[in-house]
Amino acid sequence: MILLLIITTPRTHTALLSEIAAVTSLLCEGEVISNEAAQMMTYLQAVIKESMRWHPPVAGMLSKKVSAAGDEWKGIKLPAGMRSVIAPGA
Repeated sequence: MILLLIITTPRTHTALLSEIAAVTSLLCEGEVISNEAAQMMTYLQAVIKESMRWHPPVAGMLSKKVSAAGDEWKGIKLPAGMRSVIAPGA
């Protein structure tokens, strides 16, 4: 989703490319941007955070498969192999 937001917003795309170019101009030939350098890139971090705000990850909402031994949740017995979705805060 973040890539779609970047390529469909020309102002963001240009500003991000400028920041990346400024950082990569300081690197040696073939060197990649380190994680520490990427964390210092304020515009990149803003783009990532805004993208996560618009489209938060939904991993917690995906279905879960009950183990072979079965399980219990809030007093309800769940049979082995059952797939269930338990909403956050439920």
